[in-house]
Amino acid sequence: MRDLDGTPASRELVSRFLPPHFRFAGDVARPAEALDKLDRGKAVMLVEIPEGFGEALDEGDREATVQVLVDTTSANTGYLASSYSARIAARYGAERARANLSRSGTARETLPRIESRD
Repeated sequence: MRDLDGTPASRELVSRFLPPHFRFAGDVARPAEALDKLDRGKAVMLVEIPEGFGEALDEGDREATVQVLVDTTSANTGYLASSYSARIAARYGAERARANLSRSGTARETLPRIESRD
């Protein structure tokens, strides 16, 4: 995990990458350290949250991005890690969007329905 933001929003997202789907292998300070862990099999996935992530979510007018690097040496494990992380991020984004709508006074029922298909 590499959380460069350190805000309540980023820490909330980090907390969702826990068992049963993931085992926390530790924080990394530098990209090279993360790549080394992936290359040596000490980690299967790295989640990097950039500085400004929480601010982007709070403002709601720009994209809040997260980078996920996955070791696909084992295709099944890599696929599962990628799939679970995408679902976690999507769920978190949807929850934040609902919260922002509630704060703005916009009724969810008035918005068009959007479906995501895998």
